[in-house]
Amino acid sequence: QSADTLPEKSREVLEIMVGESNRLTAFVQSILDVSRLDAGQMDIVLGPVAVRPLMEQAASVVLASTQREADWHITPDLPPVLADETYLEQVIRNLIRNADKYSEKKHPIHICASLKNDQIRIGIKDHGPGISAIQQEHIFDRFTRLNNDESAPPGWGLGLYLSQKLIAAQNGKIEILSPIWDNEETPGSEFYLFLPIAQVPEELT
Repeated sequence: QSADTLPEKSREVLEIMVGESNRLTAFVQSILDVSRLDAGQMDIVLGPVAVRPLMEQAASVVLASTQREADWHITPDLPPVLADETYLEQVIRNLIRNADKYSEKKHPIHICASLKNDQIRIGIKDHGPGISAIQQEHIFDRFTRLNNDESAPPGWGLGLYLSQKLIAAQNGKIEILSPIWDNEETPGSEFYLFLPIAQVPEELT
């Protein structure tokens, strides 16, 4: 509460402590969510969810502090998906956060949604280093990280594992495509979801 009155060095130490505390809290929450999912105890509530507002909310939360541009490619008048609004947004946030962490700030993140047969396809594309075919085989495994050296962004290797579990619990699937750009330095990746369309009663349409 009195951080503004502290010496500069003390404020820096305090900010580091708060940041690490938040990271630890997020890690513990991820462990708890994974445990509940594995035990079949996660309370998934399915209902109609409007795609664009949810994706805009997720992007605004993640990208607010990074000032990175988002490139939107969303088909107009998409029908709602049948999903759990809270956990779907959690997955979208995680995918956007990963795209932000693993690609240079000068490139936008491409956020896409379109109708594919009787499903909605949601995709997050980046201009990062790409993911090899061997890495793709284990990308959704628990505690898997693409880069564990000192220059790697902080993380626990649980985000994609949890995302896959959450999407499967909503009767959807998550997959990866890499490379996606014709660029050897930044071939990029796309993580994309397929979710069923919600059947909205005619009197509500």
